[in-house]
Amino acid sequence: MEPTGSGGFEELCPCPFEGYGGPGFLGPGSDGKNGHLAWFEDDRNPRWTSGKVEVPMVRKLILTADDFGSSLAVNEAIEEAHLNGVLNTASLMVGARAAGDAVDRARRLPSLRVGMHLVLVDGTPISPPHTIPSLVNSRVEFSSHLLRAGIDFYLRAGVRQQLEREIRAQFQAFHDTGLVLDHVNCHKHMHLHPTIGRLLLKVGREYGLKAVRYPYEPVLPSWRASRAEGPRPKVVILALPIALACYPKKTTPSGAGAL
Repeated sequence: MEPTGSGGFEELCPCPFEGYGGPGFLGPGSDGKNGHLAWFEDDRNPRWTSGKVEVPMVRKLILTADDFGSSLAVNEAIEEAHLNGVLNTASLMVGARAAGDAVDRARRLPSLRVGMHLVLVDGTPISPPHTIPSLVNSRVEFSSHLLRAGIDFYLRAGVRQQLEREIRAQFQAFHDTGLVLDHVNCHKHMHLHPTIGRLLLKVGREYGLKAVRYPYEPVLPSWRASRAEGPRPKVVILALPIALACYPKKTTPSGAGAL
């Protein structure tokens, strides 16, 4: 692809990114034919360059930190990365022990876009335990066994009803913070589970949901990474449907964008 004029940037590079830092290069090449994306000393906005053509670029990359609210240390790191780094969004765990501190920080950082990190496994609920007995154990914690939980979510109608109740409670808790809902994703990528995905979109539309994370994890690299950590049969069983769900699609769920 060779720039030949001063047309819109979208015609030259359909995959814009956002970046900060010193001089550097990123893009399809720097051989003078295809051009390259570069950072310049006098400008933090990357530009497309090739010969005499330079087209300013629209920054689009979203850099997100999950688990906002899980601990004071995580909250401090997110604030530091936003103020002095490249982080521009964070995902809040509304039921986590440091969620209040995270909300206070978010209110002091209007340029930090905050979404919700929906927790339905390996965490604690917002709803009273007696209203979601099938989702929690005797310690009032969600299951940490993802495979078992995923099967229950899919097969048991009573569990699905309790899931919707807890999802709605977490959306309401986020709404009560007064923060603008930027996006939603799930702890452990559980929004890829078909039951949770449907309920998330159903409830989320009532609370102004506009975007949901859409992870793409190639099958072979994910498989190799799991093998490097030793035999993990449950991970392998979960990896196949998740990999299929993550495979790039041309469309996104109606009513919400994909990130």
